[in-house]
Amino acid sequence: MIDLGSDYPAAIDVSGDAGTPANAAMVTLTITLPDGSVVTPAVQNPPAVTGQYRYAYQTVQPGRHIVKWETVSPVTTYRDVFDVGTDTLVSIVSLADAKDFLGIDQADTRADDELRAWLAGTTEVVERVKNEVIAMRTITATEHNEQPRSVRLWKVPVISLTSLSAADDDRTWDVTSDVRTDPETGLVRRIHGPYMRGWITSVYTAGYQVVPYHLMQGSLVLLQHVWETQRGPGTIGGGVIGPEEAGDMKQMYMLPRKVREWIGEPRPSVA
Repeated sequence: MIDLGSDYPAAIDVSGDAGTPANAAMVTLTITLPDGSVVTPAVQNPPAVTGQYRYAYQTVQPGRHIVKWETVSPVTTYRDVFDVGTDTLVSIVSLADAKDFLGIDQADTRADDELRAWLAGTTEVVERVKNEVIAMRTITATEHNEQPRSVRLWKVPVISLTSLSAADDDRTWDVTSDVRTDPETGLVRRIHGPYMRGWITSVYTAGYQVVPYHLMQGSLVLLQHVWETQRGPGTIGGGVIGPEEAGDMKQMYMLPRKVREWIGEPRPSVA
């Protein structure tokens, strides 16, 4: 996944009838952005190297992009997709800690992008299993509320409530005096101000200001478990998986028990 604002290296190699590199009479690059808009960057023609068309597209939107190359004389069509992340990496573990744990030299940056994608993925898994937010971030949510005197923030634990307002009218609540927030359950109780029925928009910070060590270590063990592209399949002899996972190949496709032991039981669901 590409960081928002970074360049996507669009590329196509064109060959003639004989299979040798050839410049096209016309070349078109079309990129469909996540919001449905389309850009057609001007690609240099002829290219610096015969048959090798390159364009560095600077990303401006997060989400799925669709790429299409078309050339005339010779005729070539090529399609691809790429994804752009948000401007914030959501990760329980830092890239530096991950590299130390996997035995990768900090100066070696060849796998950094792949590693950051794995870190974001393992964070989602651990948070899903724990049923809570771990990597601290800002949450904006609009949900329909049936209770007149309270509203629930579903991403917990809650560090702080920034704002609370009605999405369909002009009702607002002063988060410092009109309401009281329970950090563990996410329940926001009305003390003063208007009733809370209807569509309510909340902006708040959730997660841990200091991530507990057992959650960091459990996330690192999970990262090691899925880091297949560089180390190959795990084996006991390789010291990657423990003997408790040896004999049952299903464990290679499930959350390892040792990860569950590290991260502990999930947070109880609140109705």
